[in-house]
Amino acid sequence: MNQSCIAALILAGALALSAPASAAELQGKSLLGEPLYITQQIGFPPAQMENLVKATAEAKADFEKSVTIDNATWYGRLLMYQNHILDSIAVLDQGLKQYPTSGKLLRHRAQRYLTLREFDKSIADGLAGVKYYEGQPIEREKPGPAYFPGDPDMVQMYLHYHLGQAYFGKHDYDNALKSFARAREIGAFSRDYETESSTVYWMFLCAARAGRTAEARKILDGFQQTLFETHPKGDSDTYFDGIQLFKGNRPVSSMFSASDGGQPFATSDGVIASTSYSIAQYYLLMGQRDKAKPWLARAIQVKGWGYFARIQAEADWKLLYPNEMPAPVADAPK
Repeated sequence: MNQSCIAALILAGALALSAPASAAELQGKSLLGEPLYITQQIGFPPAQMENLVKATAEAKADFEKSVTIDNATWYGRLLMYQNHILDSIAVLDQGLKQYPTSGKLLRHRAQRYLTLREFDKSIADGLAGVKYYEGQPIEREKPGPAYFPGDPDMVQMYLHYHLGQAYFGKHDYDNALKSFARAREIGAFSRDYETESSTVYWMFLCAARAGRTAEARKILDGFQQTLFETHPKGDSDTYFDGIQLFKGNRPVSSMFSASDGGQPFATSDGVIASTSYSIAQYYLLMGQRDKAKPWLARAIQVKGWGYFARIQAEADWKLLYPNEMPAPVADAPK
């Protein structure tokens, strides 16, 4: 693909993002009934959009030439990165018609259903994926092209992690805890410190929200890694920060930041949603629902609708305040 074609595609994408939302762009609805459109925030900095568009065009051509598990997975991932969730599901559906026992394809479709808040479908795919991976060695995602490789994630780890998210969204804390614990076990062998922080975060919340305080405390006490171990390059980590808040090592007043880190999937929206959700959970566990409420609202009102923190904040809001819609929050609540 030449540079002019790439530029045209990028321009078309930019125009689509600024155009009024149409029915064709509707992907689904939030748990509070709000429409989820493709036109909302993607989360990639402009410098990487060109590579994303190029990789998507190449992945589409490869998929149309040959429907393999890896081609369907990669093309589906790239569509997901651009909030084309329904198109991504359609690609994975086509792959599963040819490879119905592919745990990898099921893992990815389960995540797409999770993004659309279709928890039951996500759980069904997740459990099927777990079944087909039983007794199999750990598999990593096949990398994309050198200019846009993607992460070589452990497929089974994310399979269990997303299963935990779907259960948590249904407030099934027992099954969520089991799934997050299994994801943690898989990540531990390769010393995946980011997985350790994210799974411990959710495992603690599962136990704490289920009222098993001693178990929740034990989970927190077992987390001893440092931020440098989590991110050797000095990056921040909202899950690590949340754990420190729950441990009592950080005051609430030190938590919130709306600054943009400038990294893919670490935009200010992601930081706002995750940090706000952590603060809301802190107040809920302290029995202070009134203080939790504006923080849940802030997590819900970010533009990016695929963040786990936003999805879980919607689920909590529906549980706690079923007859209300979140009031607009202009600045960080005090």
